[in-house]
Amino acid sequence: MKRKILLSLVCYMICMSMVQAQSWVWATKIGNAGVDEAHSIGVDQQSNVYVTGSDYIFTGGGGGSYYNEWLYKFDPTGQLAWKTMLDIGGTKSVTDSIGNIYITAGTFIQKYNSSGTKLWSKNFPSTR
Repeated sequence: MKRKILLSLVCYMICMSMVQAQSWVWATKIGNAGVDEAHSIGVDQQSNVYVTGSDYIFTGGGGGSYYNEWLYKFDPTGQLAWKTMLDIGGTKSVTDSIGNIYITAGTFIQKYNSSGTKLWSKNFPSTR
């Protein structure tokens, strides 16, 4: 029993000596007063951060509700570089080596350049 306790203590001390403290680089809040959610996040080679997501707006008074789909770009210091509204509900996003952003939703894909301009859209019909 003493051996197990001693071995556990030694393992704990070794593990704790390898742990490094994490520190915040930056944090920000995006969205509005409605229900907001991020769907995907990506980082390019210049450490810019791209976030896709949506916000749910309830208009009340019989006006219904709707979703806004968006793409945000933050620079490496966390400052908002630009934002653009999407015409698809982007669930995944990736960046390439020159900062282009590819957003997918089901069988639909869009490409944006690093300035937020949509370059093209493609829909690949389902074979089902």
